[in-house]
Amino acid sequence: MTLYHVTAERGIGPVWVFQCTEVPGALSQGHRLADADSLMREAIAWVAGVDPTTVEVALDVKLPADLQRRAVALKALSAEVDEKRRTVAAESRDLAKELAETFGGADTARILGLSPQRVSQLVRS
Repeated sequence: MTLYHVTAERGIGPVWVFQCTEVPGALSQGHRLADADSLMREAIAWVAGVDPTTVEVALDVKLPADLQRRAVALKALSAEVDEKRRTVAAESRDLAKELAETFGGADTARILGLSPQRVSQLVRS
């Protein structure tokens, strides 16, 4: 597989315009970003004279600056939240196990504000 970089920009009307960086003559347009891979795989293969099954598309969506900034910030925030969730899950397991050894499941549930069933799951994991 060969990776080709494709930019997607909103055209006039409800269409996206796709262009390959490595093969500038490979252009296409579609109504949805989801169409980019198949449309551009075909366009790149035709212009570059390669087998379409060897074409892998990396899509770079170009947005107005304010929307791009917000989208990037949201992705970063989402990654932070995911990391914090993993940290909370690990700490919940560790603390539930430690508390349950000393105080039992019911009291651990009360201390952590969880159901006894959830404490049992945490202790077993």
